[in-house]
Amino acid sequence: MIWTNLALRSAFVLSVGTSLWTSPFLQASTPPSKKRAKATRMIRRNHTRNRNRTNNRASASSWSSWYDFSSNSAANNRNSLSYLDHKSEETTAEQSLRFLSTSEEDAYFKPLDCKLPPCHISTTWTERGYDPSKGTVVIPCGTCVWMDFDSDETLDLPYGIDIQGHLYFPDGYHVTIRTPFVLVQGLLDMDSSGTVTNEPLIKFIIDGSRQSVSFFPAHNNENVCPVEGTGKPGKCDIGFRAVAVAGGKINARGLPKDCTTWTQLYDVDIVGGASEQTHLSYTKLPGIDKTHSNPSCRSNYPFIDDDFETNTGEWTGGDGGSFKLVNGALAVMDRKSTDEGPTYDLVLFQECLVPYQKYLFSARVRLDDRSDEPGRLTPCNAAGCLELVFSTRLPDGRRISRSQQMDFENIRYKNGYWDNFYATVELTEEELHPLNTFSRLQLVGASPRFDVFMDDVILSLPDKSLVPDPNNLCGNNLVMNGDAEGHDIHPYPMEAVGGAHLTVQTLPGTENRAFLISQRSNSDDSLAYYLDAPNCVTTLTSYTISARVYVDSKVPVDVVIRYRITMLNGDTFADIAAKCSPSQQDWVQCSSKFSIPNNIIPETIESVLFWFRTIDAPNVDYMVDDFVIEVAQAAKAAILVHGDGIKNCWGEGAEILITSHTTNWNDSQVRRLVFPPIRDENEMVRLYLNETIAIPVTAKQDQRFPVEVALLSRNIRFEAVKDTRYPLMGGHFMVLRTPGVNQHIEGIEVVNFGQQGNLGRYPIHLHLCKNAYSLIAKNTVRDSNQRCVVIHGSHNTTIQENIAYNTCGHCFLTEDGGEVNNKFVRNLGSNTIPAVQLVRDGESDANNAATFWSANPMNEWTGNVAAGSEANGFWLELLDFVKLPSALMETSRDMKPRSLPLIKFVNNVAHSNARHGLKMYPHGLLPSAPAVFEDFKSYKNRLTGVFFRNMDNVVVQRGILADNRYQADFDLSDSVVMRGTTVIGSTDRYNEMLQTKVVSNHREDRLVGLELHPSARNPSKQGLSVLSIAFEGFDKTLSEHTALIQIDADSNDPWTGNFNYWTTFKNINVKDKDFPFHFDFNESLWNSTKGIYLVDVDSTMNPSSSDATGTSTVIADSEEVKAFVDLNKCTTYKEGRYLYCRETCLRSITFGVDPGQSDHIRLRIRTDPPGTSYVFEGYQDVFINDDIDRHVRALTDLSRLRYFSAALPPGRYQAMFLHNITGEQLWPTFVETFVEPSLCSNSFDNNDVELVIPATTGDECRDLIRNGDMEESAVSLPYWLQHDTMLEVARNRGRKGSKALTEIDQRSPVAVVGQYIDTRCLKLGETYLLQAWVYVEEGGIPTSCDEKRLDVCPRLLLGIQLTQTDRSSSSFADFVSTIAGSFAKPFTKEGWNLLQGVATVDQNLASASKAALFIDRRKAGMKLFVDDVSMTRIPKDCSELVFNGDFSESTSLYWGHDDGTLDLVSANRNSALEHSRRSQAVSSITQRIQTGCMQKGERYLARAKARVLKPDGSSFPCTPSKVYGDAACPRFRLKADSSFGYGEELGVSEPGGNIIATTDYGLTSDGWLTVSGAFSATDDDEIAYQNVLHIEGPPQGITVVVDEVSIVPLFKNCEQLILNGDAEWGKTALLWRLSSLRELPEIRVIAEASGNQVFQLTGRETSNDGIAQGIDDRCMTLGSKWRVQAKMKFRSRSMGTFVTCVPVLAAVAGSSCPAVFVSAVKEDGSLAEEVFSMTNNILWKANDYNKYECIVEITRGMDKGQKFQIGFRNFDSDWDLFIDDISVKPFNS
Repeated sequence: MIWTNLALRSAFVLSVGTSLWTSPFLQASTPPSKKRAKATRMIRRNHTRNRNRTNNRASASSWSSWYDFSSNSAANNRNSLSYLDHKSEETTAEQSLRFLSTSEEDAYFKPLDCKLPPCHISTTWTERGYDPSKGTVVIPCGTCVWMDFDSDETLDLPYGIDIQGHLYFPDGYHVTIRTPFVLVQGLLDMDSSGTVTNEPLIKFIIDGSRQSVSFFPAHNNENVCPVEGTGKPGKCDIGFRAVAVAGGKINARGLPKDCTTWTQLYDVDIVGGASEQTHLSYTKLPGIDKTHSNPSCRSNYPFIDDDFETNTGEWTGGDGGSFKLVNGALAVMDRKSTDEGPTYDLVLFQECLVPYQKYLFSARVRLDDRSDEPGRLTPCNAAGCLELVFSTRLPDGRRISRSQQMDFENIRYKNGYWDNFYATVELTEEELHPLNTFSRLQLVGASPRFDVFMDDVILSLPDKSLVPDPNNLCGNNLVMNGDAEGHDIHPYPMEAVGGAHLTVQTLPGTENRAFLISQRSNSDDSLAYYLDAPNCVTTLTSYTISARVYVDSKVPVDVVIRYRITMLNGDTFADIAAKCSPSQQDWVQCSSKFSIPNNIIPETIESVLFWFRTIDAPNVDYMVDDFVIEVAQAAKAAILVHGDGIKNCWGEGAEILITSHTTNWNDSQVRRLVFPPIRDENEMVRLYLNETIAIPVTAKQDQRFPVEVALLSRNIRFEAVKDTRYPLMGGHFMVLRTPGVNQHIEGIEVVNFGQQGNLGRYPIHLHLCKNAYSLIAKNTVRDSNQRCVVIHGSHNTTIQENIAYNTCGHCFLTEDGGEVNNKFVRNLGSNTIPAVQLVRDGESDANNAATFWSANPMNEWTGNVAAGSEANGFWLELLDFVKLPSALMETSRDMKPRSLPLIKFVNNVAHSNARHGLKMYPHGLLPSAPAVFEDFKSYKNRLTGVFFRNMDNVVVQRGILADNRYQADFDLSDSVVMRGTTVIGSTDRYNEMLQTKVVSNHREDRLVGLELHPSARNPSKQGLSVLSIAFEGFDKTLSEHTALIQIDADSNDPWTGNFNYWTTFKNINVKDKDFPFHFDFNESLWNSTKGIYLVDVDSTMNPSSSDATGTSTVIADSEEVKAFVDLNKCTTYKEGRYLYCRETCLRSITFGVDPGQSDHIRLRIRTDPPGTSYVFEGYQDVFINDDIDRHVRALTDLSRLRYFSAALPPGRYQAMFLHNITGEQLWPTFVETFVEPSLCSNSFDNNDVELVIPATTGDECRDLIRNGDMEESAVSLPYWLQHDTMLEVARNRGRKGSKALTEIDQRSPVAVVGQYIDTRCLKLGETYLLQAWVYVEEGGIPTSCDEKRLDVCPRLLLGIQLTQTDRSSSSFADFVSTIAGSFAKPFTKEGWNLLQGVATVDQNLASASKAALFIDRRKAGMKLFVDDVSMTRIPKDCSELVFNGDFSESTSLYWGHDDGTLDLVSANRNSALEHSRRSQAVSSITQRIQTGCMQKGERYLARAKARVLKPDGSSFPCTPSKVYGDAACPRFRLKADSSFGYGEELGVSEPGGNIIATTDYGLTSDGWLTVSGAFSATDDDEIAYQNVLHIEGPPQGITVVVDEVSIVPLFKNCEQLILNGDAEWGKTALLWRLSSLRELPEIRVIAEASGNQVFQLTGRETSNDGIAQGIDDRCMTLGSKWRVQAKMKFRSRSMGTFVTCVPVLAAVAGSSCPAVFVSAVKEDGSLAEEVFSMTNNILWKANDYNKYECIVEITRGMDKGQKFQIGFRNFDSDWDLFIDDISVKPFNS
């Protein structure tokens, strides 16, 4: 018996993961699916076979192209299972920035250096025996591991996985892995090429806390992340919930080969599936509770319910049998035949019975044979003994009897034992005829020897739980009572077919019931189930069928569930619905999906039968439980698409996306496929969907605008667990600084990745991989929290056929602007929404998210689709620089993305975006070669199809723009060509949507073809060329206002005073012939825009039917543009306020003038010779519709010139500026002239307009600053202008109590005030003194500023703009400026402070188109007052090159400094200049000395007195021989500048120029150092725009005080070359220097008893330590001889006595007398030197001065030298030299 086996197995418990698996009969959980178990077994078998042969897919040969590993050793692997740390001190972005800032090469990961074996030499995951609970699972470097985790449970890796070797997932393998991170340092290799269904085969669930993970890189990458400051190996950060590749590679292929991820929708077919079959009639279906209409019947349920406790009720013994109550049961005894038994007359309620209604009969029955032993088996069995018979007599007298379907619980009866009996009663209309004589039920058939006992009899309708709901026939489960729990005894509606015996059994030890099928002799003797509503099984629907089966067999038995459909015509169709796992006395699961063939018509189905067949086991007993048939998917719609790459890839259950077909970005539709795709004879593929869809636009309707259909599901999925506390923090997938490794990421689905607000945490991210050479293809990014596919600091990567849906922030993007040569091909994005939290300030994801975004045009975009963004489709947001950290990469340094070429932009599509289809804003492309946007299609965007701003050199080639509010908008964009494009106002399909209210009309008020703006970026270039385009769909729109071309005066446009966006049209096709409203100038004219005209080159835009040839012009209906036009050729169109003038050519000329004095200026233009004349008013480039403050600020802005423009036909003209009241000619400070490019062949030439310039009277140039004392007006500040602030007259706040200039509403710390300079006065070489007095307050309280901080204190600047040939910019930033002055004294808050400087007019200033004096640079919130500003000419005086060198006027006039603080101090009752707070040794006191005085080769003497002080005021002991270093003394450096330094930043100047003076030995009598030097002027000194003196030298923090600074000419004197040879120039050794740079020697000036001063050279260390002086190069000619004479004596320091020297011919060290050396710097920069001995042979006296003489000759090689020096050396190092009366004079032999 089956129970024996079950009892034996009931104690078996199997532990799997955390779930308990108990006895098969007691187990409630669903066992592993047969599909998954079979796949796992197959993979394990395949692995066993393949381990001994090469696996081509995962072999070493496929890996060797990337990894060339060397041998690995345990010692080389410093990692362990515990090496991962869930803390990070630095983020990935911070580490990248730090590493790239140091050593770029060391910052990158490389492939590991261990040997990777072929994967046929491998182990399996199971064989490795990993224990994930003990730490991070590591796939060791040098190994290959096959994944074979054989369980339906999730593989939990709580501490993550680190793949250093090769982890391989074979094709078809099914596993789910839960882990906090995946780290790939080796190879992660995954294949899953099967058809995509509803669930991925390989699934990574990324879970974990928000603690960041860091790791020690393995092997040869250990130094990639060094510890800051130590260089030791450190940890690399990968953040939390990471899938990170660091030096490794991912090979992922999650789709079949040649799978297409998206296509276009061809057509829609609406269908209905099973869930739609609500129309089915149930009145004739058996088993349905058809309640009788008689109310009394409805109260009689159940019809029979007898327990025989008190009486026999309506029961009898039948015809002849006696009956009575026996022990609470009905007994029928003394039976004479088998036809006698318990009998019930149904006449009492026959009228309540319904034909063909199934009623359930059940009872307990016992057979007693008093002659036999109780308990003995009787010969009676369930199939051939008792039966329930219904009998009746018809009105015609015939008696009919029919047995009802019945069965017993047990197969054989035991004598005297009770058994359960059940039957299903179903009567016909004939059997229930109301005129029948009788109707009764009888339990008959037993042998007469048996007494029949019966108890607990029930006849009733089936319980409602056992029959379908008549209101929902095709509900969730088509099987009633599939769990056997519906009735204690009766298996209804289950039946037994064949000879099987079917009963309901309660499983031992449980309350669970199951169906038992026994007494079988055929494989099809079975439990069977007929669908009550057979029409519920229908086509275009898939069903899930499942059951649990137990086979009582000692060998495995396969079981299948079959079904048979019988048609009304008798035809049948049978098939297998599900296959079960083999059962061997255990419970197994049967589970599968099935669907019926599409050629079966549901309405023709008569019945559907399901039964269980045992394969090759006809006699075994089996049990069934939990039998369920559910609708898995019902096709509610079908769509047709092109078939390539879809049929074998897009499978049943897969999710698809249908993009928006409206102007709403979120009208996309996601559906699931309920059947495999079906290809038809036209090579189209039909896809059946689980839900109906809103009918979109199809290719069949309009092949130009079909929606897209995309596959969302993939076979490999990475999904991050949703964190309810931090819903925007998902996972992230990063390839980290791994250049040159060709990642292959294909066919994966990434769900809930991206961490919003965390920099670098994106769904798919190449991070600083340089040349990545990688493929990111056919992936899906869904529900992204932050961006999609991010290419960051990486190049040469292909991003192809990826799908992005429901994502935050920019989606497909290059991040920093340094990324180049990447290819974006056929990617599709939909439902792009803005981010809430930005990754860093300045990012534009918030409110402006774009599906495709880039900061670098040097990439490719081909065939991509942006199909529904809450903001933009495509956005190229370009800058002039690359952002960090990419800016630190070698390939990105000095890169200017805006100027790079656009490699390719072809066949891209943007539709259904809330703003722009394609946006270039705010900074567009400025390439040298044309950037071509080719075949771009942009439609149904709520704002614009194409929006260009700040562009140059761009072509829009072909393409279609349709159904947008503005089809194209060109703003501040020059040299734009639009060629071959189709521009559609409204398509027919879109008009239908509007009329049927499918969408709201987003352009109800306005529909525009091309919108132009009055302003060009560069008005000297042509703006827009429109060539060969077609306009259509503008005649039947639902917009109030429609125009082909509109000129819009946007309130944010500058230069709206006059039109300068020069536009031409040629070969235009306006298909709406009856639409006359071609142009609209209304809005521009309402905003007072002047001078509007457009050029129709071939007159194809002519709105009228009149003929026109050649060039015509569309002009605004305004006087200034009509002034010189022949109006007889013009037709006026009042609706658009324009004139169409045939055979007319215009060209504009524009003059820009000083806005500070031009409000009273007018421009008069007249023909030459005089004829027509017109006086033009000026306009200023201010913003229209400004608030009053902004408007006033704009009128006085330095950068906003006042312009005068005139549009003129061909001819000659004369232009001059006049006073608007007096009519007198005047000059507006400066004039810049701009002539528009010629738009037609016969326009006037540039020289045809003469500008008349008045001569200066002299007064204009005396002081170039006008109204410098602010006294010219009581209420305004004539001539003064500003930038980023507002000006105001400050009464009683001036230096002398009068008026001053002040500012209000300062907008930035770099706000400036200033005025333009009359350019006529700027003569080359003239020098000007610049002065301005400033005073600052903060919060109304006087304040000071820190001069050491360059961004705080006010500065005096001189700015210029070189002669302009075009109006490319009017920005203040385009001025180049130089620092023209500094504070004369340290800044004090107690009063006014003088800014002063000197400027010389160089070639740049002399030729500048405009020049201005500025005062700038205050900190925010500081209020500036300015007074007494002047710029006066300085007379030239070359006798003294230094201005104010003695500070006798107690002023620092002319002096400046580049760092620190400058102040006047008291010195010996006079003033000196103090330089303190110096930040470095080259911090200097500066002066621009007299310019134009120096001549090449002329000699000059530089002198000064100096003090060097410590911060505490004590003397600093500097060493005169030290020109540089910590002990350095002051020095003079003269720097010759070729220009005034425009554009240079304020700060310490770079070393340059020549050292012309150094500090002398000794101190003056009043304790000062002296600085001296004689030098010759160089070429640079002579031609310099300015010569700048720098006094510098001592180390930082040391204060320098100077006085008596002088540079005077030294006239040529070859009769005596030595200066200060008698030591009488003072107490210091002026001009004398050591011949070596040692620290100890020094030159002293000592006074002898006689009062005579001599030089003492002491402290010598070597014989080469001598004394020297530079001499005049001009005298050193070839062959010249010189007598060197001096008086000298020597004292031995060791002996303390004077000694004698030996005059010798050879100048050698020792006791010999000194030698004379002469040195010079040769032309090649090398040093030439000759040494000469003493020539007079005298008797040397130790204690007296001895006359020394030496003859020197200048030989070849030295004659062309420079920087000659002569001196004495080569004598005993122990000797001090005392020397006087040194001379070098010509020697005449």
